[in-house]
Amino acid sequence: MVKNKRNESYLFDIFIAVNKIKKVISPYHNVKDLVHNFVAWDSVLRELNIISIVGKKLQEEELIRKEYQLIIYFANSISNKIFYIDENLLWRVIKNNIDSFELEIIRHIKEIETTYKNELIDIFINENYYLEFIVKKLRALRD
Repeated sequence: MVKNKRNESYLFDIFIAVNKIKKVISPYHNVKDLVHNFVAWDSVLRELNIISIVGKKLQEEELIRKEYQLIIYFANSISNKIFYIDENLLWRVIKNNIDSFELEIIRHIKEIETTYKNELIDIFINENYYLEFIVKKLRALRD
């Protein structure tokens, strides 16, 4: 169960970052093609950095179960090694873990009191109004 309102907001930050990563990598069938598109590659790295920063805060509160901490750990290591990133490992971690990690975040979001959760959804919809795929995913979180 989420213990404070700041953590509840962080869950949405991670939810959005995860969905941006999924959207960006969706047209790519391998990491080589992703890396060769610097805009897509940089976008993935930026969203992983958000997951790293916010995920550390949720780990401190023990909100993320151990089996889902790999993606946060990996995001942390990328933030610390910006000059050398094993793109093949990054690709495997994302491809093998992003969907289950998203489900873990959704599980926590669903535990938020309904009125407050819907207020947060409205806030994040307003902040991301220009990203139709994010707005759609956020609306799907409503009870």
